[in-house]
Amino acid sequence: MRNDMLKNGAHTAPEVQRTLHPKGKPMMITEIKSLPVSERIILMEEIWDSLCDEHEQVQSPLWHQEILNDRLALLNSKQATLLSLQELKNTNR
Repeated sequence: MRNDMLKNGAHTAPEVQRTLHPKGKPMMITEIKSLPVSERIILMEEIWDSLCDEHEQVQSPLWHQEILNDRLALLNSKQATLLSLQELKNTNR
């Protein structure tokens, strides 16, 4: 998404660089919160992109596995209600 925005001229690479490191130092949370939403989204995407380059394996917390186990147990016990994609799209949230 970020690359599309950059290609379409919504934001330029120098703006992203300025957002990431104004005056050559990392931003404080108050500075980040003061940015327009569109720039915060770009910043967030930059952070996600930087994590993709990490070769270190990050372990999921134990509670992730517990949630997956609970959901599998519901499926196996036939207590889960499954929806098709179309049914999900038709639900009111």
